[in-house]
Parts: sequence; structure tokens; C-alpha cells
Amino acid sequence: MKRVTILVALVLLTVYAAGLRAAGDESLSAPAAATLKAQLEQRGLQAIAARDPEEPGRYIAALYIPDVQLLVISAPYALAKEIDKKIAAGQYMDVYVEIQGVRDRTGHFFVEDLQADGMRPAPDQDLAFDTTTLNGTTPVVFNGKWGAQQLTQEEYDARFKKDDERYARMLVVLSAALGRRTIP
Repeated sequence: MKRVTILVALVLLTVYAAGLRAAGDESLSAPAAATLKAQLEQRGLQAIAARDPEEPGRYIAALYIPDVQLLVISAPYALAKEIDKKIAAGQYMDVYVEIQGVRDRTGHFFVEDLQADGMRPAPDQDLAFDTTTLNGTTPVVFNGKWGAQQLTQEEYDARFKKDDERYARMLVVLSAALGRRTIP
């Protein structure tokens, strides 16, 4: 009975998320961003970092600027032991700076979440917009102006969906890391 209940809950969550996405009301990353933001504020932190549990040698780090933005990066890092020590010591800002500062950006995924509210495919005209950058190349600006970026609407929508899902997963990893951290 318990397995059936869990399965039904997962199906309902999937249908709900698909409905939100189709309606354009929410992104998958919005609830995860709200959770991480609240955790960071509760602990008085501006940064958090964690090892990516699904990909050895990859790290995720975030810099939170209250009431402004959330900058989140996922990237491989060759000196794993060095970064692991810094994470264990709670030196999250150092981890963020090191990962962000490498020259070779192959494998990097960077999100600029203005307002720290999750990604939006096309904000209202008066609101700030989000961007993502893959491998340190030209960013995609999610301002609803796909043609100005040499993208079709379908390419823009597909990129948003893929990046929003990836960003939501990164935020969940960071929230889990904060959940395991003891509050000083």
C-alpha cells in the first residue's frame, strides 16, 4: 500500500509540474530557489558548495546576494581533495571563487538567477531576467527575445526547459548539503 501511495504522489507531482510548465506560471527551479534562499538566510550564509553526488569530480557552488540574485555554478574541478577540504571546513565562498575562476570552462554550467526566485522563461517587462551559460560561451538570456539571440522560439523554449531542470537539481543538491550542515 505504501508503494502505491508513493507512486501516486510521484505521478501527481509530475502532472502538476507539467501543468505549471504548460501554463507558464512557474518554473521547476522556483520552489528549489525559495528553499535554498530561506536556508541561506536562516544560517546567515552568502555561499554554499557541495560535491555533485551524481558525477564524480563535479562540484556545485552558489553565491547569494540578498534581495538581488543567486549565482550558481556546476563544474568539474581537478583538485578534488583540495575542494573537499574547503567544503568540509565550511569555506564555501573560497570554493565558489575557485570553481568560477578556472580558465578552462569546459563542462561549466552557470546560472544568473536575478531576484533569486528561480528561472523564468520570459519575465514581465518590469522584472529582471535570468541567464545561463554553458562552457563559458555566449549566454542565453531568458528575456523572451529569442530572435535577438539567433534562436527560434522552439530552441529557446527547449533550452529553458533543459536549463531550468538542471538548475532545479543543482539547487536541491545545495539544499541537501545545507540540511546536513550543523548550525554553529
